[in-house]
Amino acid sequence: MAGRPAGFALARCDVDGDDGAWNVSEFFVVRGHRGCGVAKQAARLLFQRHPGPWTLSYLPANLPASRFWPNLVAAEASGPISRLEQQPPEVSAPKIRLRFRIDPLASTTT
Repeated sequence: MAGRPAGFALARCDVDGDDGAWNVSEFFVVRGHRGCGVAKQAARLLFQRHPGPWTLSYLPANLPASRFWPNLVAAEASGPISRLEQQPPEVSAPKIRLRFRIDPLASTTT
């Protein structure tokens, strides 16, 4: 699979709300690249490209995401992490929203 894309990440900056926080709106790793650190490396690079406040949401029913995101954010965030559980009718499906800050070059994991 050398030379082929391993996935993609889409981030957007909410300039009108959320204090201008960046948001991970989509994140996907191709099945053949999962479990070997590609997702962790990609997320770190994304966060470091845009230091400052971040938010991301994941579905608790998505067990891989429920393990991945809280652990990665705990390792990468600078300071406190807020966790908000959202339920219908506020959202279409139950989800968890994390809000955290990334300082420039603050990555603490390898």
